[in-house]
Amino acid sequence: MSPEARAGRLIPNIGPQGIARRRRQGIAALGSGGVAAVVLALAGGPWVGLATFPFFWAGALQLLQAHEKT
Repeated sequence: MSPEARAGRLIPNIGPQGIARRRRQGIAALGSGGVAAVVLALAGGPWVGLATFPFFWAGALQLLQAHEKT
């Protein structure tokens, strides 16, 4: 581990535009996952959680990456 990482002074490797793009993509993925979950639940689909997991996973990763600026 680098001295900067130990001190908590990491240099972001994406700029403000990249952070905004990842935030937008994360919100879009979470929103589409929510819509898909509602549609599948109303249709009586037995695999709602399995079918929507990739949307929520991708959305969460994008938002975490935007927050951490990586």
